[in-house]
Amino acid sequence: KVFSSERTRSMAIVMSKMPPLDTFKGLLLKLDRKEIQRDSVAAFLNVWPAEEIPSLKEEHAADPKAQWDKQEEFILGLIGIPAIESRLRIWKFMLEYPDMLEFVTGLLRDLELAFSVARNSPTLLTILGIVLKLGNILNASSAARNRADGFNIETISRLNNLADNNKRTALNFVAERLKQKLPEINLLKEFDPVIKGQRININDQEKQVKIFGDGFRDLETKKNFVLKAITDPSTDPFESVITPFIAEAKTSVEQVQNKFQGLKKEFVSICEFYRINSDDDKAKSTEEFFKFFSAFVEQINKALPVDKKPSRMANVPTHSIKTGALAAFGKKDAKKEEKKDAKNKKKKKK
Repeated sequence: KVFSSERTRSMAIVMSKMPPLDTFKGLLLKLDRKEIQRDSVAAFLNVWPAEEIPSLKEEHAADPKAQWDKQEEFILGLIGIPAIESRLRIWKFMLEYPDMLEFVTGLLRDLELAFSVARNSPTLLTILGIVLKLGNILNASSAARNRADGFNIETISRLNNLADNNKRTALNFVAERLKQKLPEINLLKEFDPVIKGQRININDQEKQVKIFGDGFRDLETKKNFVLKAITDPSTDPFESVITPFIAEAKTSVEQVQNKFQGLKKEFVSICEFYRINSDDDKAKSTEEFFKFFSAFVEQINKALPVDKKPSRMANVPTHSIKTGALAAFGKKDAKKEEKKDAKNKKKKKK
């Protein structure tokens, strides 16, 4: 017995969810991605006895007929495969690759959509146009400032601080004008990508893209190691399976990297579009950028005039009201009067 009790227990738990040795070997050699459970390969690698394998080989060579634990027999059945551990790690990457790709591309897709709304939203441009017009009205007495064609973007965060004698703020003015121009507006729905963008950190995304690329480069290194270890390529399907997979993965990795570099440039371009200085926190972090615009959108949304709900009687024809509802009230009043008259007559008789 080579494996410790702790190693044996942990391997027993993992192997209880794995197929028998011969089946597992066949799936491994084919780098199967359909019949094997992805998590089982990752779990198996977590308990892989790399440190004990040299001792296991020695003892097995010294006494091939010795009795072994089930877990040790399983490992002995695998270690004859050339570069077994590298193959397992390649297999793990191949099984996890679709989810990794979807995760990274999903992050980039969300960021791209948020950038698109922040830069191209007609509603946002309408709001900024109203703010600009309001600023020119307020600065009408200043020849130098009453015909401005732009303003500092920070202005939109201070609209609630400017109010007239009736405590009607500049934010209220902008919201009212916006409602007049776009009566069917749904700000929170339209700017949902921007609001969600507050949780997107472009620096964290860069790390995820790097991890994705590093994983692929490590895959290529392990592939070359396995190919060198194979003594008879004609009986080993490894190369025929890994070659097309690497070609596919390489294309995807390059697309992800190019997409990310394009989004980094787009972020710089959007900040320049809104005249945000490079030393501003909003230009350094997409989280801060989207937080700024999200806060403004939520303020505008709260300040939008509320549509008046129509009265229950609004759609009832006038003649129906007169002959129906009012007539009914008239009958009730008449009955009250009759009862009063009857009581008065009784009192007079007494």
